[in-house]
Amino acid sequence: MTTIRPSTLGRIIAALAAAFVALAIVFPTTTAQAAPESSAAGSCGQKIAIVIDTSGSMTGNQEYVIDATDHLLDALNGTASHVGFYSTDGESEEGVISPKDRLFGADNKPFSTRTKAGANAAKKAVANWIPEHPSGDSLGETAFKIIGDKEYDQIFFITDGWLWYEDHQHAERLKKAGTVISMIIVDNEIQNLGKYELALPTSEKHIFTAESYEQLTAPLKNVVTADCKATININNHLAKGVEGDVGNWKFSVGGTPVVTDETGYVSLQSGVVDPKGEKVTVTQNAPDYTIIDVKCKITDGDAVPTTFTASSFDVKVAKDNILVCDVTNTKSSAAPDPKPDPKPTTPKLDPKPTTPKPDPKPDPKPITPKPDPKPDPKPAPKPTIKPQLAKTGAQTDALGTIAMLLIATGAGITISMRTRRQS
Repeated sequence: MTTIRPSTLGRIIAALAAAFVALAIVFPTTTAQAAPESSAAGSCGQKIAIVIDTSGSMTGNQEYVIDATDHLLDALNGTASHVGFYSTDGESEEGVISPKDRLFGADNKPFSTRTKAGANAAKKAVANWIPEHPSGDSLGETAFKIIGDKEYDQIFFITDGWLWYEDHQHAERLKKAGTVISMIIVDNEIQNLGKYELALPTSEKHIFTAESYEQLTAPLKNVVTADCKATININNHLAKGVEGDVGNWKFSVGGTPVVTDETGYVSLQSGVVDPKGEKVTVTQNAPDYTIIDVKCKITDGDAVPTTFTASSFDVKVAKDNILVCDVTNTKSSAAPDPKPDPKPTTPKLDPKPTTPKPDPKPDPKPITPKPDPKPDPKPAPKPTIKPQLAKTGAQTDALGTIAMLLIATGAGITISMRTRRQS
């Protein structure tokens, strides 16, 4: 047995005190950090591992962890993310993985959140899996041991901060392979952590806090979805009956086009920083195809109005939104006129025919000019004459007639007299 002399013991105590002060300087008191603007992985639709501290200190908090993972899966629904869940029970042996240590989908792969059915399957599985815990110690290194190199883009470790191990060889192996490891500390403070806990994450900026398990939902969602914020996740489709591939299509938001994968998915960074949102134009570069429909929604929220043309669409994006847009195309030769407005842009027909209509009350008689229905055989009527003038005119006519008779009679008398004289 080795005996430590008092002087030596004093120097050891002094050294430990100095180390403690140095540690306090390096890791000052820190409040809960906001989600990073972007993690080292840098894009939406990643492979994500959630490692949950299932030690005894989680007793009574399972329902909060389930609720937090439910909200997280809703937020990722519609993106091409894949999520695997791991515990810290440490039952796995070399080459054998215990079902309690890892939770995968039915195909023995991380759950896909691309569809609603996939996200719901993950939620149901987690709700049945977590109640099997807690038990044992926080053997986080066991979870990292069964994760392969480059199997995930990011690992998020939810813990109360106390890890009962000192060996980080598997965590270091994963970090060297490019996996980003973040730590979400629940009901604890960063300055309370030991050097083993602080050495686990990729860097100090990858350490986040939640005040309690009850308040885990928002921090977990914000941290894990940081790379999906303000993104537009496109699911490209072809109209029914149209043949072709939906992969290798180009979409862009004012910059370098990004190519869809073989399933037609692509995630675009909008660059929006306004929490109230702003309009973003997404351009499609596919000369042989025409957009005939676009439907967008916030992953865990409501539908968002869109307008579109044959090769682009406009949608409003806010800083914290994760948008999923289903874009439907057809062959350009078969495409109808684009409808940029939700309502048809082609002019609506008037309820009445637009062709000229006959007079509502057509003349039943021929169109050729007709004589007056009551033609007047006489000339135009004479101007109205006052009664006294009319009377005078009548008298004049009568006198004229008498005068003519008298003249005729006189002439007869004269002729008669002359005849008599000759005889």
